[in-house]
Amino acid sequence: MEFGPYYQRNQRKLASISEAKWKETIAKCIRFIELKLKKKTLYGAHAGSLLGAEAVDHYISVAYERIISGYWEFQDDMDIAEQMMRVITSYISKAIEHTKTVKATVLNIKYTPIEEEFYEKEIDSGADDLLEDRYASMIKSIEDTIKDDIELEIIWEAIKEGKTRYEIAELLDKTPRQFDKLREKLIRMVQKQQLAG
Repeated sequence: MEFGPYYQRNQRKLASISEAKWKETIAKCIRFIELKLKKKTLYGAHAGSLLGAEAVDHYISVAYERIISGYWEFQDDMDIAEQMMRVITSYISKAIEHTKTVKATVLNIKYTPIEEEFYEKEIDSGADDLLEDRYASMIKSIEDTIKDDIELEIIWEAIKEGKTRYEIAELLDKTPRQFDKLREKLIRMVQKQQLAG
């Protein structure tokens, strides 16, 4: 381990700090980091994936290491908790600045919701026409199969409108369980028609 220019001076001051004081300092630093970051640790500059550890653990260990190794000067007018909080604040700022650099923006992984990507993606028009013809054929097959059953026709129209199980049951003046039986009947009829045709 390399030592910084303030190593000897810091060691003299750190020797007088009791174990209880260190525990108190660590607890204060944890509360300080949690308040400072306020749930900003799931993504961005303070995400564990970028820091290599959870934000609280990372910043406490960096502050401890910088003071112990002598790279950060232990000020006479501050106690160890204040010293560590200054180091933590500095490194939080450095982490934010690091994410704004060119290299960081190049390496940044951008989250895109799957729905957005799916609906915005252009499909080859030839494949699109083929799918449209296939779906139209399936819909016609279903409608031909149920054309003599009023309840199934109502169910089919409601499904096409995007209604929920409960809304369709209410529309038919049935319980959701009774609707499930009718839906099963619809599925059986369509499957039977597809096997026959």
